[in-house]
Amino acid sequence: MDRLIALIMVFTISSIVFIYNYKNKGMIWFSYMGFIVSIGILGTYLNNHKDFLLIGNILYIFSYCFAPYFFLIASIRYVESNTKMKVRSIFFSRFVTPILPVFSFGMCIIFYNLLYGKDESGNDLYLRFFITLWAIIYYFVGDYNLFNQFLQEKIPILKHQKFYIFLLLFFATSYGVLSNHIIPILKIKNTYDFCFSVILFICFLYFCIRYGFFGLRIFFEKYNPIINLMTMDTGISILNHTLKNEMNKIDICCNNIKVQTNKQNEIIDRNVNSIKNSSEHILNMVSRIKKYTYDFSIVESNFELTNIIEKVVEMMNPYIEKKHISIIKDFGYCTNMIADCSHIQEVLLSLLKNSVEAINHKGEILIKTKRNNKFIIIEVIDNGCGINKNNLKRIVHPFFTTKNNTTNFGLGLAYSSNVILKHGGKLLISSHEGIGTKVSICLPISRIPGAIKNKNLG
Repeated sequence: MDRLIALIMVFTISSIVFIYNYKNKGMIWFSYMGFIVSIGILGTYLNNHKDFLLIGNILYIFSYCFAPYFFLIASIRYVESNTKMKVRSIFFSRFVTPILPVFSFGMCIIFYNLLYGKDESGNDLYLRFFITLWAIIYYFVGDYNLFNQFLQEKIPILKHQKFYIFLLLFFATSYGVLSNHIIPILKIKNTYDFCFSVILFICFLYFCIRYGFFGLRIFFEKYNPIINLMTMDTGISILNHTLKNEMNKIDICCNNIKVQTNKQNEIIDRNVNSIKNSSEHILNMVSRIKKYTYDFSIVESNFELTNIIEKVVEMMNPYIEKKHISIIKDFGYCTNMIADCSHIQEVLLSLLKNSVEAINHKGEILIKTKRNNKFIIIEVIDNGCGINKNNLKRIVHPFFTTKNNTTNFGLGLAYSSNVILKHGGKLLISSHEGIGTKVSICLPISRIPGAIKNKNLG
């Protein structure tokens, strides 16, 4: 079981490095080395099962011979990715070529042990000694490359990272030589593999969190979309205040120019009107940003859900008719609700507006209401352009938008999500690019008048 846990930890570290560095030739070879080591650990685990003894031996010897090779290549690629120096030709000619005879000797050990059992007389020590010699050379040169990179680095942050990479890999390779090469030659039983794997895993996580390691750094943060919006209040309030004051000054100046100009002048009039239009647009933008980002409180009232939906459709009717869009209403559940009527209406308006903008011409929008055991559900489904899979993850983030025009600020869905969360519900979005989008507003059934009372009576 210890070996299995060690396998999982080493494989996890290698996978993390691979996933986050698959385009970085200098780092990805370290993940390859980790996978090779994982194969070796798997081999030792299978050696404890008679049915898998041959496979276990092959995997172990494969790792035994090739781990030093992959470590050397990893260090070479690491040097090349951080400097303009090309060192592959020298190392390949002097150190990498002997990998084939080393692997051959490894295969000899497998068949020797299978045919005669493990030799207690020490006749296989010559084979082990030869492999150990080459492994030490590989590891030494690899560690030297890493240490040299640390010494040459001038930027303090990168110097720290390279030092910890060298430190961790130096101890890992030193322990690898000790446990896999020297201890077997001395015929001492090794019981520390599991402990070392745990220490290696903990050190890897610590360096990733504290300093950044192997091209990645782990951050922990508590995500709360409501707080996310609230944290913008201070900065946006300053921006709003400044813009509003300056735009008011411009507006006053424009009016003064018009009043003071005795002679009618078309050029002055045209420029003044242009300034006024721009200032009105900015003031409108400030007003919208303030509306969507400032924290708000819920003012509850009793209203009929379908009436609000009908009102929103009527408000959007000019845009719907302009694009010849068909609105299909499927009110499977009609009820009164206790909620903030204004904010719910604004959310529905924002969702319907998004659907209309997503459709080029002659599309369909389906508005459904239904209920399950926990929620009243309002669905807005369109057959528009859909949302890219990568963008879908960020679609409710404030100021994120996929629209190119200047009148969209990426606040509609962030605001909508905030409103629904404050009502104790959730906003669900699913989309397929080129097919369409479905947005579901899920409000708790406790928002139905008398729902809690009826539930208690039941």
